Amino acid sequence: MRSRILSLAFIFSFVLGQNYSLSFDGVDDYVDLGIGFNLQDYTIEVRLKTNDTGEGAIISKSVGGNDGASSWRIWQVNGVIYTGINDVVIVGDFIADDNWRTVTTQNIGAESMYLHVDGVYLGGESGYYNSTSTQVNIGAQMNGPYFFNEMIIDEIRISNISRYGASDYNDNGDWQPDENTIALYKFNEGSGTTLNDQTSNNNDGTIYGATWDTDNGIGVTN
Repeated sequence: MRSRILSLAFIFSFVLGQNYSLSFDGVDDYVDLGIGFNLQDYTIEVRLKTNDTGEGAIISKSVGGNDGASSWRIWQVNGVIYTGINDVVIVGDFIADDNWRTVTTQNIGAESMYLHVDGVYLGGESGYYNSTSTQVNIGAQMNGPYFFNEMIIDEIRISNISRYGASDYNDNGDWQPDENTIALYKFNEGSGTTLNDQTSNNNDGTIYGATWDTDNGIGVTN
């Protein structure tokens, strides 16, 4: 009887698929998403968990302090979330509490930029738009210092609109692709070095060093 139960569990696991995440060691791990994502209007949503209280990039299309080569970035300093480019920055909440959090940054051209954590609006700033050929990385920025970040990521969605504006919103924990989704990463591959884009846009990423993990944000809603 026990063997039959185990066999059924294996079948259900195979059919339904395993929920994975990707773990970054904060030393040299990152994902290369290519040189695209030049978006005047965008929403970037990241579901992650971290206890890193250093300075590290979460997702970035930027080069250090070089404004001309930078488009956008989300990073943390001493565990506090930041978004923007250099002088145009929004400072958010402390997120390095080893709990699953959802960080959302939005931009509308050169007009407005917004930051949310767990659906709570934390502030706005003048918008920032700069089209560059800089590589987009998860877990790092370009050129030294790379600011590698120790964290686990379960999901990222990148859209070409501002989805939520300057208001609080409820995240139901189920991001799906739609006509405004440029890339959606579920981090459920569980093996290999390719992070697959779940849209038809083929914005797949290449994984360098980061490892697959069964810890994930499934069932965590804000």
